Amino acid sequence: MTLRLYEIADTSFLRDPELRNRAAKTPFGGHSVLYALRDGAEEVGFLVLDEGGGELEFYSLWISRQLRGRGHGRNALALVLERALEQGYSSIVLRPVPLDDDWDEKRLRSFYCLAGYTEDPEDPSLMRLSFEDDAP
Repeated sequence: MTLRLYEIADTSFLRDPELRNRAAKTPFGGHSVLYALRDGAEEVGFLVLDEGGGELEFYSLWISRQLRGRGHGRNALALVLERALEQGYSSIVLRPVPLDDDWDEKRLRSFYCLAGYTEDPEDPSLMRLSFEDDAP
């Protein structure tokens, strides 16, 4: 599996009707960038990042229902981390809001915890992944 991010101008560039419909219903932020997730030629999902602030804001991730359970979500998180490091961010922040009925907030938080995200001590509705080297 070679998952890649492809920046797209808007949801109409998503070929898969399920993905296009879901992305059209997803709220974006002020500097949001919509990315299609593709494994080769296959469109597997999308994610939205806000790349305009002091830390990378991760708005949403959605994997096509029929392709779930194949590692695309974990691989997408690795791509987000890679993007954050390339752009010089020291942390990623997200608000885990389920986009489907089959993923409640508890399950979503558990998914992000497995990837190293922790609850923000100042705002428990947020989760954060900090990767700045704090060593002296």
